[in-house]
Amino acid sequence: MRTIDRAIKASRKLHDTPPLKETDEYMMFFEQMAKGLFDAEIIEVFSSKVFPETLVTKKGEKYLVWDNSYWYIVTKLLELKFLEIFAKSRKSKKRVSQHMEANLMYFLSLINKDKTFLSVETARSYRELIQKKYDFKLSENQVKVSSQSISEILFIAKIYCLCHELNHIDFITDKGQYENNLETLQHHLLMAKDLLEEDSNLLKNVYNYYSKDDLLEAINNMISKNDSDDLEVEIICDMVSIFDTIEFFKDTNDGVEDSVIYGKVNEAILLVNSINFALLQSYQYWNCLYSLFNEEITVEQQHKFIDKLNKDTFVRFVFSDMLKTIDTIGRLGEEFTHVLHSNHYGLRNEKEHSILQSVMWSITDKKFLFQIFKNTMKYEISTENRIEQLRDSLLGW
Repeated sequence: MRTIDRAIKASRKLHDTPPLKETDEYMMFFEQMAKGLFDAEIIEVFSSKVFPETLVTKKGEKYLVWDNSYWYIVTKLLELKFLEIFAKSRKSKKRVSQHMEANLMYFLSLINKDKTFLSVETARSYRELIQKKYDFKLSENQVKVSSQSISEILFIAKIYCLCHELNHIDFITDKGQYENNLETLQHHLLMAKDLLEEDSNLLKNVYNYYSKDDLLEAINNMISKNDSDDLEVEIICDMVSIFDTIEFFKDTNDGVEDSVIYGKVNEAILLVNSINFALLQSYQYWNCLYSLFNEEITVEQQHKFIDKLNKDTFVRFVFSDMLKTIDTIGRLGEEFTHVLHSNHYGLRNEKEHSILQSVMWSITDKKFLFQIFKNTMKYEISTENRIEQLRDSLLGW
C-alpha cells in the first residue's frame, strides 16, 4: 500500500461497499483534467470526512481526494429540493422536511465520527427519520424532468468542485498566481462595495438574508484583510472556479447562447452552495454548542464564534453569488438580465425560507442540540467498539 493510501485510511473511515461511485466515464474525464492540467492524481473514496480534499506531499506529489459521500448527500438533498416543488399537502411537506433532516443527520454522524456518542445519536436520528414514507408519487414526466435536471446540475457542480480543488493545488505550488488572483478578488470586492453603496437593485435579492450594513462590514473586512487567510484562499478558489466553470461549458457547448450557459452555471452553483451552507452551518454550530455543553468553552466564546461564523458564511456564499452577478455584467452587458431572471431548473426562485434552510435552522437551535446532548449520556455504559458498530449498522455501513 502506498504512503498516500495509508495516510487517507488513517484519517478517514472508509466505506468498503459504498452506495455511490463515480461513473467510469466521468472519473476518466476528471482524471484526465487533473493530470493534464495540474499533474495531480484523483483518489476516489466514500468516507467519513465527506468533503473533497487536496493534498501535496513534501516530495511535490499532488492528490485530490474525491469523496463520494459528499456527492451522495448532495444528490439526496437535490432530489428533495425537487420533491419540495411537488409536495402539495402539509403532510407531504413534512415528509420532505423529515428526509432533509435525515440527510443532515447522516452527514453529521459521519463528520463527527470522533465524537462517538454524538455520532451514534445522530445516526439513530437518521435511521428513524429516513424510514418515514411519502404519501405522494411523482408522475413519469415529473421523474424524467427532475432526473435530467439533477444530472445536469450535478455535472456542473462537479466541474466547479474539481476546478476549486485543483486551484487549491495550483495556489500551493504557484504563489505568484495566487497573488495575481488576490488582486482580482480585491477588484471585485471594490465593485461589490460600490454596488452596495449605490443601493443597486441588482443585489436586492441578497437583502432578504443580510442587511446592507452587514454586507458592507463583511466586504470591508475582506478589503482590509481582517479575515483569516484560510477564508481568503477559499474565496479566491471559489472566484477562479466560477470563471473556469463558465469557460469550460462555453468551450464544450458550441452553438449554445452564452446567456443560457451563464444561467445554468449560475443556478447550479447557487443550488449547491445552498446545500453547502446547510451542511457547514450545521456542522460548525453543532461543534460549537457541543463544546459549550461539555464546558470546553464559555458562553462568551460561543457567541463570538457564532458571530464570526455568520459573517464568514456571507463572505463565502453570498459574495460568491455577487461575484457571478458582477462577472456576468462584465461579460454579457445588457444580456445579464437573462441570467438574473433565468429559471432553467425550476428551483431558482425558491422562497426566502426553503424547507432545507428551515430544517437547518431548527436542528442548530440550542434547545434541539441540548436534547441530543442529553441523549448521548445513555451510551456511556457501552464500549467504544460497540458504539461504533451500532453507528455503522444504523448508517448502513
